[in-house]
Amino acid sequence: MKDGCTDPIITWNGFIIDRHNRYEICSRNNVHFNVMEDTELKDELEVKMWIIKRQFGRRNLTIFQKAELALKLEEVESERAKKRQIRKSVPQNLGEQNKECLVANKKDGEALVKVANKAGISHETVRKVKKILEQADDELKENVKANKVSTDKAFIAFKDCKSR
Repeated sequence: MKDGCTDPIITWNGFIIDRHNRYEICSRNNVHFNVMEDTELKDELEVKMWIIKRQFGRRNLTIFQKAELALKLEEVESERAKKRQIRKSVPQNLGEQNKECLVANKKDGEALVKVANKAGISHETVRKVKKILEQADDELKENVKANKVSTDKAFIAFKDCKSR
């Protein structure tokens, strides 16, 4: 630590977007660190995508955690697609609420496949995790998150329980 923190803390518009833990440790221990402002990211959606994609690089992620990240990325991808669609195909004289309604009928599944590929897992796994997160009880969710139960076994148990 005599050289300070060797990797810069990355910010966007003054907000830390990477290396939060290093910032905390350096601040607490009065260790010198550099800050690097990312000026290439255009808006909050790009920042969210950047953060999520960086998380995919972590080696210790379980399949379930990758699927959770993929679902977060799906939300961001869907929001970006919605904004692009509004800009391209909606007459400018409509109110914001009407524009949103026109775009809401986008194809389901395309974003899920796209983000699953980015996460390096199957879209079917992401679909199962999505169902578990939306509808399973807290105990089952926690067991899958803790890697005590596989996503497939949890989904089967959840599905069997729901069909009774």
